[in-house]
Amino acid sequence: QFNLNDADVSALPLALQFCAVLGSFLPVFAYLIVLELSQSHTAALITATLLIFENEFVLKFTLLTDTGCITISQYILLDPILMFFIMAAVLSMVKFSQQRYSGPGDGFFSSAFQSRLIGNNLHNASMPEYLAYGSSITVKNLRIAGGYLHSHWHLYPEGVGAKQQQVTSYLHKDYNNVWLVHRQGDIDSQSGTPDLVRHGDIIRLEHKETTRNLHSHLHEAPLTKKHFQVTGYGINGTGDNNDLWQVEVSGGRKGDLVKVLRSKVRFLHRATGCVLYSSGKTLPKWGWEQVEVTCSPYLKETPSSQWNIEDHINPKQYRVYLLGNPVSGLVGEPGQFGILSYHGVSGINSTPKGFNAEPKK
Repeated sequence: QFNLNDADVSALPLALQFCAVLGSFLPVFAYLIVLELSQSHTAALITATLLIFENEFVLKFTLLTDTGCITISQYILLDPILMFFIMAAVLSMVKFSQQRYSGPGDGFFSSAFQSRLIGNNLHNASMPEYLAYGSSITVKNLRIAGGYLHSHWHLYPEGVGAKQQQVTSYLHKDYNNVWLVHRQGDIDSQSGTPDLVRHGDIIRLEHKETTRNLHSHLHEAPLTKKHFQVTGYGINGTGDNNDLWQVEVSGGRKGDLVKVLRSKVRFLHRATGCVLYSSGKTLPKWGWEQVEVTCSPYLKETPSSQWNIEDHINPKQYRVYLLGNPVSGLVGEPGQFGILSYHGVSGINSTPKGFNAEPKK
């Protein structure tokens, strides 16, 4: 037995020195794993520090043939070796998972994560940088496994609020997720350059496939009874004042632009004062077992009431490649490409791909 507080490190058996060196890599592995998963240096540093103190690492630097030697007070011979290879394997697995390919379940993940998936329509793609009137968009909820704002031709059944068109949250990419952005007054810009949507603007969202507007009223929601029902209402873009929503950018001020993919956005219903919300609850078979969308009278900011613009198409705007190397300035005509860096978060192609047909039941 050796007392590491008193013994000369050079007097330790070679095997124990070897175990000490392997053990010293464990906080490093912990740092790299958390950094890869969270992209946060702060979280990674805290994790590594906690591991050091939790396992009573003693950092003891002693001259040993002109090299610093790190010794460890708690672990016996086998433990550092075993933990070294376990954590090395975990780090390799995490690295590999971050380079995976696109698949049918991409919609379960955040827009930023999807941009890393090879074959996903967000991977190395292009899009207009800011939300504009006249754009075709998809809107994704920010809760864990948050789906896309979705509608289809089916109506709410008798006895479930108003018998109007269903609006849900759908976890897969689908053409029924696409919405058109219109001004409050139904008049979009006819000039060559579209007007941009700003924090505080009042807009109307028209479902592209069915031409009905995103709508809410004082009928109770299907499952979350203290919330209001959200429906599709009107035809060919015509409706009423219950189709109007105010755009609110998280942390924004009046006039701030809505950044595609990056802005956290809430939609406040003008008539009732509630906020567009994904409850996470699964609807019955009449709702195709999709996720309930409501209008919540509780205005506290939560991921369930926050959304980001994911797919974004507007032929009048510059499309921006989101690559790894920043290039100052954009050149070209609307519809052509410029290059700008957003640290790996990508947009969409001019023609969306990766959309699946909604399951027929």
